[in-house]
Amino acid sequence: MAVVEVMPSDNPPLKYKGRVCVRLGPRRGFATAEEERRLTEKRRWGNLPFDQQPVAGATIDDLDLLRFREEYLPAIVHPDVLAENGRSVEEQLRALRLLSRDGQPTTAGSLICGKDPRSWLPGAYVQFVRYPGNTIGDVIQDQKEVSGSLSSQFS
Repeated sequence: MAVVEVMPSDNPPLKYKGRVCVRLGPRRGFATAEEERRLTEKRRWGNLPFDQQPVAGATIDDLDLLRFREEYLPAIVHPDVLAENGRSVEEQLRALRLLSRDGQPTTAGSLICGKDPRSWLPGAYVQFVRYPGNTIGDVIQDQKEVSGSLSSQFS
């Protein structure tokens, strides 16, 4: 016999295979859109994952809004939804958690569409290093750092 005890999450909603499971009284099943919305609102503000935390001191002016509208938004939101969407750019950024409630870019927002993410997140770069030998302790023969938004780092 196995007993599994599942405690309520401090950070709802949690998804399993892309769906939110709920247990309300005797009912067990998948959350409706309204139940999922309420669970999202219950998320504790101070318990945000790193990518959703606001970047202290950054403002919306530190984001490349053209890159957001032209590159990121069409890749993440279906064209039909975009056509019906009457939201402002700030509301869209908030809905995608790239902007915090108080208007500061989040870590994800800075990485995805920041003008200079490294000015706010010093470790936001990819480094390629070539060593002449087989050990990392050897003298570096050549190295290159690539910084900027995530899409520019990997394109």
